[in-house]
Amino acid sequence: MRVFPRPASPKAAVRDLITFVRTRQRHQFGFALLSAIIPLFFIALFYLDQVPMEYRPPKIIYVEKLDPKRSDAEIIAQQKIDKKKRDAEEAERQKILEANRRPFKELDKKLDDWGL
Repeated sequence: MRVFPRPASPKAAVRDLITFVRTRQRHQFGFALLSAIIPLFFIALFYLDQVPMEYRPPKIIYVEKLDPKRSDAEIIAQQKIDKKKRDAEEAERQKILEANRRPFKELDKKLDDWGL
């Protein structure tokens, strides 16, 4: 008893493939294509998940060493200076957020006009 079949020629393999294809109906080809595309889609998702992210250097925050013998007036004066800086940074942050929200507000207005 032979375990392995005898080797087939390429011509015989092509004839077998043509015979197999001719005996199939159209919808079977669609399902065969779909059954090949679905796993390839998930493999592509896993591949894209492995793509390394862009490097972002860490944000370093330097702490100022303050003199413990400062007077209350010096502390209050420094807090006023720092408050101006914080207010300017917060205004810039709000400006960026509003710029990011603007397209969504326009889209929401269009959808409201359509009744959605």
